[in-house]
Amino acid sequence: MDDAASDRTRPAPSAAEPGVRLVVSPRTVLRVLVPVMVALALVSVAGQVLLATTDGVGGALGFLVGLTDVDNERTVPTWFQSVLLAGTGVALWTVGGDARRAGRRRTGYWRLLAAAFVYLSADEALRLHERAMGPLSERFELTGALFFSWVLVAVPLVLVLLGVLVPFLRSLPRRTLGLLLLAGALYVGGSVGIEMVGAVLWSGGLEGSSAYVAVATLEELLEMLGVATLLYAIGRYREDELAVARPAPAVPAGDPVSRAATA
Repeated sequence: MDDAASDRTRPAPSAAEPGVRLVVSPRTVLRVLVPVMVALALVSVAGQVLLATTDGVGGALGFLVGLTDVDNERTVPTWFQSVLLAGTGVALWTVGGDARRAGRRRTGYWRLLAAAFVYLSADEALRLHERAMGPLSERFELTGALFFSWVLVAVPLVLVLLGVLVPFLRSLPRRTLGLLLLAGALYVGGSVGIEMVGAVLWSGGLEGSSAYVAVATLEELLEMLGVATLLYAIGRYREDELAVARPAPAVPAGDPVSRAATA
């Protein structure tokens, strides 16, 4: 019997352990988070189009355009992504605890992913990866796809993490595995793959062009959608594999259904 099948025969989790917990339902991801992510990308594009088609935007409008740019620091999209990544770390920690109490195997890997996402949150807020670009660029004088030289560090780290996670991934149910792989492809594809396309444009002197704006926006949107896919996968795994059901809606005490249940 494989791990996924044997997991379904184990008991449901007991009462939640004390501490910080975050549970995001799949419906919340689809109905709230994804529309917010798309809206942030569209507002950012609209602001950049406004800048490109006018002589300049100043005052309150200029401030708002800068505040909604997905490709700048200290903006609403950056803060949103940092909080989103930190929340995902807490959600991963939570499902790891639920899986452990349900008798699942290799639950420590959920906690490993949680730590990785807390780091990604700090990196998004503080731009830690960009601080590594200076020494690498000075040493190797990189251009083209490697102009944003932090990818030289990121790609090996991603491959190592993937190798470490192989036993964990193989133990997951097929649907959960597929969603996690899709989430990783979206996030890494945006943060590394599309970033390298942007590096080609930037190193070619096109950093302010419409092409670069489109690529930078696509990069950030793919990263956010990758995180949304991961949160959806976590929610489905908790409900389907750990038998952690959504809470039933409250029924007023005087409701006929309530009276029938207590009769």
